[in-house]
Amino acid sequence: MKKLLLFAVALATAAPAQAQALWPVRTADGSCSMSQTFESEDFGRTTLRVSYDAASQEVTLTTTNPMAEQLPGTGEILWSMVFLDNGGIEYDEGWTARPFTYARDGERYRFSTSFAGENNVRQILADLGASRSIGFMRQGKLITAYELDGARGSVEQLRDCAARAIASNGN
Repeated sequence: MKKLLLFAVALATAAPAQAQALWPVRTADGSCSMSQTFESEDFGRTTLRVSYDAASQEVTLTTTNPMAEQLPGTGEILWSMVFLDNGGIEYDEGWTARPFTYARDGERYRFSTSFAGENNVRQILADLGASRSIGFMRQGKLITAYELDGARGSVEQLRDCAARAIASNGN
């Protein structure tokens, strides 16, 4: 319960100042993606991108944001993902700590993790579509968070886009 309160308070105080209602869905090189850029006082300018390659049954989450701590130029780091109000679950930390690769990009870092296989792909897309927000945490500390307003419809568009990409390739 303490983690829920800390995350909810941190997210509320760091709520994005600018965000579009919908997450635009785009296609490039057989992969479909949806993304949103946010501006907040606590996290600065951050972007969350969700890419779905249905042919390889893989979803990749990429977050680009500044970091309070300096990291080497590239590497791997363990982060946890938590969802708020995921269906009937107030604080869903069902995805255990997982490796995120990262690379420095100017003053920001780009972090990515992938979900492979039909079950993992279905679950991460369901979580993104059903939750109010997603947070990325390291050692119990919130690193960055995103409101998922409007993501439900875009997740459906992302699934449709990926299905069309497979159909057009004859797979």
